[in-house]
Amino acid sequence: MDELELKKKLERKELELNALLEVTQSINNNVPEDSLYKIFNFTLRSNLNIKKLALFVLDEIWNCKVSFGTQSDFQKHGLDDRFKMIRNIHRMDEFDEECAFHEFDLVIPVAHKSDTLALVFVGGLHPSKYDREESIKIHSGAKQHYYCCYREQETGA
Repeated sequence: MDELELKKKLERKELELNALLEVTQSINNNVPEDSLYKIFNFTLRSNLNIKKLALFVLDEIWNCKVSFGTQSDFQKHGLDDRFKMIRNIHRMDEFDEECAFHEFDLVIPVAHKSDTLALVFVGGLHPSKYDREESIKIHSGAKQHYYCCYREQETGA
C-alpha cells in the first residue's frame, strides 16, 4: 500500500470516528428522538458515504425510523419476520428467499444484553472505495459503539 492509499484510509477512519462522536454526543446530551434520527441520517449519508439504509427500531412493534436511497418505501414496509431474531451481522446474500430487503448488503443488529433493539439494513457499499471485509468491520465497530453508548445511557454511566 503506497503513501497516498494510507493517507486516504486514515482520512476515512477519521471521518468515521468523527461521525460516531457526533452521534454519541447527541445521545449523551439527551437530544430528542426525532432529532437523533435526523443526525443519524445526516451522519451516515455525508460522513460515512452510505448510499442505502433502513433503520428499524423495536418500540411496541418494529417501525422504520430512518430510510434513504432505497427502491422500496421501507417507512411503509413491515419488518420481514425472518429478521426479527437476528443477533449477529449478516450479509443479505446469506438469506435464500428474495424479498424487498435484498436491495441491502448487510443487516446489523443493535442489542442491549440479549435483546435486539434495532436493525440497521445497509446497502450501496462500494467495493471500489474499500473492500467489503473492511466495510463489515466499520459497521460492526459502529454497532458496538452504539451498543456501548446505549448501555451507558441506560445505566447512567
